[in-house]
Amino acid sequence: MVENVLQRLNEDFVHCAICREPYKEPKMLPCLHSFCLQCLERWISHLGQSLSCPTCRLTVDLPSTGIKGLPNNLFVISLTERLQEVRRILEEHQNRNCNICRYVVRCYVLP
Repeated sequence: MVENVLQRLNEDFVHCAICREPYKEPKMLPCLHSFCLQCLERWISHLGQSLSCPTCRLTVDLPSTGIKGLPNNLFVISLTERLQEVRRILEEHQNRNCNICRYVVRCYVLP
């Protein structure tokens, strides 16, 4: 159950729509869609000088510093870190005695 929720969160919120991998340096466009820095750099190399959002096709005016000048998506970065922390905690507590029922189960009741 918990694994399914974590998997959906990963797929829906912390994976780039271009490479389908976990974000690497997520950059946010004005339309609020986010993509990996490298994915956007590859995307713009195919389009020329102008950038359009790969999802909604909004034309984006890039800052003078290019793709790197776009804002980092701090929410995605934070969410990724928290999901990794939850996974680590779940792995540490797997198959330990439950604090409520005292049976060895995978109920993930944390201390």
